[in-house]
Amino acid sequence: MCKALSAETSCSATKNCRFSVSDTDGSFNNGSVSTETVTLGDRVLPSIVFSCSFRNDGVFRPTWGGIVGLGGGDYSLVSQIRSFVPGKFTYCLIPYPVTNELSNKSSKMIFGDINVGPNVVSTPLVQKYPKTFYFVTLEGISVGDTRLNISDNLNSSQPSSKGNMIVDLGTTLTMLPRKLYNEFEAVFKDAINVRTMKDPQKVLSLCYRAMKVTNVPKVTMHFDGADVEFRRENLFVTVSKHIMCLAFASTSDDPVMGNLAQINNLVGFDLENKTLSFKPTDCEKDVILVSD
Repeated sequence: MCKALSAETSCSATKNCRFSVSDTDGSFNNGSVSTETVTLGDRVLPSIVFSCSFRNDGVFRPTWGGIVGLGGGDYSLVSQIRSFVPGKFTYCLIPYPVTNELSNKSSKMIFGDINVGPNVVSTPLVQKYPKTFYFVTLEGISVGDTRLNISDNLNSSQPSSKGNMIVDLGTTLTMLPRKLYNEFEAVFKDAINVRTMKDPQKVLSLCYRAMKVTNVPKVTMHFDGADVEFRRENLFVTVSKHIMCLAFASTSDDPVMGNLAQINNLVGFDLENKTLSFKPTDCEKDVILVSD
């Protein structure tokens, strides 16, 4: 498995560089760092730093070909190609498969300028440390007509200033500050009004028998200048054949918008103008990302 460099490395006098990466979900991989020529379309990019992992554990699967680093760190692929390709990239994530059967559909991604058309909302990217992460400002979350403001639900150690949430493609769930999550779960549970189930994996706290949930409330995440409405595939994660759970959890660290919340959206990062955009899209259809 080859993985874009996203952690500190150590190099010997013979330039034999090793790396070790660990994630908050317990996954890790170790390997060596090298350089290679990468071709994107008709562009040939020499001396791109990458890493080859020889020992992996956690969520990594044998069938995965690797991980592309899209963060703001110096050695992510996005940062390394900035001198060749504009600092812009867009992706469209298809829903998670309900079964383990292989699908002929895939998510889509393009580097550089694109024309996404109308109905786009944008929020500023906030520069903070560490620069690996992309920070935005979450103002609140609504369930139906009930709005929960983040400023009313933060602990004293969690400032409500600009850049209070990370948008992360590598995190599955959306993580909210504990007080905000508890209120959100309670309002969401009342709106669903269906008997709950226990998570077989004992990880998530609000679960249902999937076929019983026929009416899903409108859930909107309010960012600075942008409201992003969630659909059913953004709100639930399937944990067994018949059970699905709310794809949110609480955290005492920085809140995170995970990849389930980004499904069926054209998500565009404009690093030149420091904005993040969302456009509701059926990503399973042939989405054509047309270059300007």
